[in-house]
Amino acid sequence: MYCKACGKQIPDDSAFCMRCGTPQGASVERVESAPRWEECELKVVMVKNSFFGPSTLSFHVVGTGPKGQFSQTLPHPFTTKHWGSEGAARPGDLVVLLAGTNGYSGRVSPEMQAAFDDAVRTLTRSGWDRYGRWGSEWYQIRFRRKAEG
Repeated sequence: MYCKACGKQIPDDSAFCMRCGTPQGASVERVESAPRWEECELKVVMVKNSFFGPSTLSFHVVGTGPKGQFSQTLPHPFTTKHWGSEGAARPGDLVVLLAGTNGYSGRVSPEMQAAFDDAVRTLTRSGWDRYGRWGSEWYQIRFRRKAEG
């Protein structure tokens, strides 16, 4: 017999072509592909930097899936004191809140905790499941969900 895909001569009882790997014959079961996943990480993005007072930040999702990369700022802003004291971050920049840097003491304010809880609720209501961490800070969480289609 000959391969249905590439035409190579193969033994009559072959389940697959030795050259191209194409399944042969009616007895070959169709193998379903493994589920495809979207994955994302919860990050922090600068919304408004203030050099002389509290700066506004928000949680942000950065991820990948079968359709490529995606990024979205979640609608749960919060403030931190004196973020801009060491300069640098502009609106839209992803930032890392490390204890002891840029005026962030490492203590989680009630406003920051509420924004985090809202961000996690928003993701879980959209079908995302928490499945790990991507960094050492308390808010650096990974999520995943089965990809559509």
